[in-house]
Amino acid sequence: MDASTLITNYDIIGTPGGFLVGSGIDSEYVEVQKNGSGYICECFIAQIDGEGRCEHTEAVELKYGGQREHPSPLIDQARADFYLGQIANIDTSIEQNRNSANIQIKQIQDWLKSVVEKDEKKKSYYEISLDNWMRSFGFKTKSLAHGVLKLRQQQPEIVIDDEALLISDKRFVRIVPMKEVIDKSALRRHVINTGEEVAGICVNLRDAKFTYTTTCHMEIKSNDSR
Repeated sequence: MDASTLITNYDIIGTPGGFLVGSGIDSEYVEVQKNGSGYICECFIAQIDGEGRCEHTEAVELKYGGQREHPSPLIDQARADFYLGQIANIDTSIEQNRNSANIQIKQIQDWLKSVVEKDEKKKSYYEISLDNWMRSFGFKTKSLAHGVLKLRQQQPEIVIDDEALLISDKRFVRIVPMKEVIDKSALRRHVINTGEEVAGICVNLRDAKFTYTTTCHMEIKSNDSR
């Protein structure tokens, strides 16, 4: 391959630190660095060549010379303006692609929300039916071909209505630096163990919780809000 053809066929980007050499805008570029004895290329051909030479190093040598430390400026003002126009075009393309992607993401999210809502409604029907079936037969745990159903009693929910009144009852107070606060763990233990509805709180008894485990999914709690 003659020198003019070799230089024409390769796109060479030079900086003080080295060169990027490629065969076109859409090609992969390889790095060529300069050392004391010449140029070093990272391509496969250069790695297996006994002298470390390849078409990339030859193109750089032919274009910039074997002993030059840095490439000479090769563009004029018209070329610089062309490059700036190319950057503007690329920025526009990036923005258009980003906007297109965002629109499609929004459409996919809307579609996903719609199908999930429909599936959740259908799942709720089966969950309620299984919950009622477990309760009607008094089952606590039931193994089936597709998984395991469970019905477990929940601890009562304790709602603090009057914090000041409750703090005055020193049984349920713990000390943090410079302040008395309610010891909710002690309060819960006392209410569960004694059944006393302490002044300043409201105790809400909660129904047994229905859960299920399928053979291909982790356990899912179906009635946390009950």
